[in-house]
Amino acid sequence: MAVLTDRLDYVLGKKAAGPLEEYFGIRTVNDLLRHYPRKYSDGMTVRGEGEDLEEGEHVTFVDRITNVDLRWTNRSPKREYMVVTIGNRRPKVTATPYP
Repeated sequence: MAVLTDRLDYVLGKKAAGPLEEYFGIRTVNDLLRHYPRKYSDGMTVRGEGEDLEEGEHVTFVDRITNVDLRWTNRSPKREYMVVTIGNRRPKVTATPYP
């Protein structure tokens, strides 16, 4: 289980954590959770349910986390990943670390 003070290279691996530190100065789990990519927002546009997003588009979800499950991959090397459910009726958003 990661804590707020853990370095991202420990949690995500050096390959994923390197660019976050280089471009945004994000070094810890706390830094990542408190990063709000304002330059990607289109003002404070709120999109309705069912509106399409384009591939590569940056979005920020603002909702209540209703469930979190920790799971393991079935193939080798075994990796732990997290399935996060936001809202009550929305599909699950899967957060996985990059190798």
